[in-house]
Amino acid sequence: MSPAPSYTLSLAPTALTIGQGATGITTVTITRTNFTAAVTLSLGNAPTGVTGSFDPAAPTGTSSTLTVSVGAAVPPGVYNLTVNGTATAGNRSTPLRSR
Repeated sequence: MSPAPSYTLSLAPTALTIGQGATGITTVTITRTNFTAAVTLSLGNAPTGVTGSFDPAAPTGTSSTLTVSVGAAVPPGVYNLTVNGTATAGNRSTPLRSR
């Protein structure tokens, strides 16, 4: 019997240092087990002025590039973000630290 469809998310790097008005990039790796459908990615716990864009946003492969943008008006600090995955095989998340 095959294992149940599943996947995990990991990031490289797991922390980004981003100045105000700048961007940072990390790679999201999707490790799949008996699962080939799309995983819809999103950025969680982002304060106002911090945004994330994924390329692709719903990968069917094994990776996506995340660009995190910090607006010029965002106060400096450490932000404990999450990268969330939503798919038929379940929902997953992994932490991303940004400062």
